[in-house]
Amino acid sequence: MKLNADKPNRASGKPHAVVRGVETALREISSWPGVESVVAGRISKVKHRYPSLSVTVQTDTVSGVKCLARIGQAVQELFVVTSDGAGTIERIRSHWSE
Repeated sequence: MKLNADKPNRASGKPHAVVRGVETALREISSWPGVESVVAGRISKVKHRYPSLSVTVQTDTVSGVKCLARIGQAVQELFVVTSDGAGTIERIRSHWSE
């Protein structure tokens, strides 16, 4: 399992912190078949409060899928590097139904 939060010296740049509660989603997604790594990205504060973890798909990328994880008043970008983009999108949507 590869998570950018586990490795302080990533070639992709400075690793971001992981919002409390999002780490479980990172570890779960990284264990799925076809997923090579999950990279935690930018963290933003929002006015709305999310009582439980919510993961939504934003867009396809060249290397996989960009998602947003929401919990409390924090939103964190997640970049899932995968060879099966469509399967990963479907799995995220079914696991964290919108």
